[in-house]
Amino acid sequence: MLQLGYDFSISWPEKVSLKELYYGTNAEPVFKKGILFTDYLEKGDTLINFLKKTGINPAKIYFVDDIEKHLKSVYNASKKLGIYFKGFFYQELHSKDQNSSIDTAKKQLEILYHKKK
Repeated sequence: MLQLGYDFSISWPEKVSLKELYYGTNAEPVFKKGILFTDYLEKGDTLINFLKKTGINPAKIYFVDDIEKHLKSVYNASKKLGIYFKGFFYQELHSKDQNSSIDTAKKQLEILYHKKK
């Protein structure tokens, strides 16, 4: 995201570890620089655990991923929590025309950025 000009670290500079929620596993999910890294855990459940731990109750969730099942997982978690969800399917890893996919992602994020203003 930083390569596309989006720096989320200013919104939440400190690191939040979720490792203790997954005791007995090798998983080390962490929220760092404004991004939730799930360490191969189910993304929707990890999001729910993160929100519960921090007490955050967002009005909206914007989620970018290159795997459709992850988008569905976070959509279902958002729906369960009553939070508006907007997902972006980033297809670079699956696209033969990677430049086209990057351009599409940039356009989607640009539209999102301008809607916020």
